[in-house]
Amino acid sequence: MNTFFKSELAILYVSPSTDIIQNYHWTTDTGEILNLCDTPGYEQVKRDDLRDLVIDFSIKADLLLFLLVTPALDPALQIDVDFLKEIKAEVTDLPIIIIVTQVDKLYPIREWQPSYIWKIGNKPKEISIREATGYGNQLLGNYSKLVVPIIINDVRDGRNTWNLDELSLGDHQP
Repeated sequence: MNTFFKSELAILYVSPSTDIIQNYHWTTDTGEILNLCDTPGYEQVKRDDLRDLVIDFSIKADLLLFLLVTPALDPALQIDVDFLKEIKAEVTDLPIIIIVTQVDKLYPIREWQPSYIWKIGNKPKEISIREATGYGNQLLGNYSKLVVPIIINDVRDGRNTWNLDELSLGDHQP
């Protein structure tokens, strides 16, 4: 949320800390309101009531785009596959985008010098980003319209946002 709003709205924790849906509001220059909702981390808390809360909220929303955020260094995606199957069964026309974060921490670890041409580049970091994104696409791509790697802005460790504009491009896969 902080990256999307370019401000420190959400408090960041190392581990999941919320069991409620947090709403963030954005108003355009023309007065239109967009509500972004940050849901509990269903895959980490392993509580059926929170999974049900996310699904129930998804069913009742007027318009919904589901962003699943997963770290590049976390290969355990089966719980995400299971959840996406479940939510797609309830909301069949739900557009889903998979966001692969923390790609700056991929091999080589100390190399983080954007700009990267991750889809076709030959630098070791570009190859690592492409492979991690491809892995996410292999496991989750059947449920999503886009799998995209990004770096979120984090003032604590000096990371700047990278590849966020890729989300606005919409419908192409890696």
